[in-house]
Amino acid sequence: FIVNIRLSQVTLHNEEIGVPDFRGQHISEIESLLESKKLRMTVIDSLYDRSLNPGEIIQQDPAPGSMVKENRRIYFTINSHAAPLVKLPPLVDQSKRQALATLEILELTVEKISYKVSLYDGLVLDVLYKGQSIAEGTDLPLGSQVQLVIGENSDLPRVMMPNLLGLRIDQIDSALSAYGL
Repeated sequence: FIVNIRLSQVTLHNEEIGVPDFRGQHISEIESLLESKKLRMTVIDSLYDRSLNPGEIIQQDPAPGSMVKENRRIYFTINSHAAPLVKLPPLVDQSKRQALATLEILELTVEKISYKVSLYDGLVLDVLYKGQSIAEGTDLPLGSQVQLVIGENSDLPRVMMPNLLGLRIDQIDSALSAYGL
């Protein structure tokens, strides 16, 4: 009987604390709340989400509202402070369309497209990051903005595109033929 009573006191039987919802808060903001609730924390993982602030708590275990004993460790997954790096693929001598699609897949954005006179119309001549030319294989933070320099052959004849909206397919065909397209 005495052992059971003493065991209850040591294990804090029936003394539980409700776990608050820490998600969306910065990891540095919760230390005092954890201390007041007599809980401990451990960051077990970090993920990167551009829509969240660095250091923001994404997940926690045990879940909010769970009942735990004093001195329990709460495990957190936070938003990473740094974006993961992606390698710039070979874009030079690729078509503009292909380069744009590749950059979109890698979650790199095109800040600006400039054109330079070239024999090769519509091909990527250079890729710039922060105003400097960069080579393929360069590590860039996810979400970085790059600039593309596209070749433009000014010797090619320019044709005014006819308005094709609302036309039937046979009318479109004849209109394009009339313009040499």
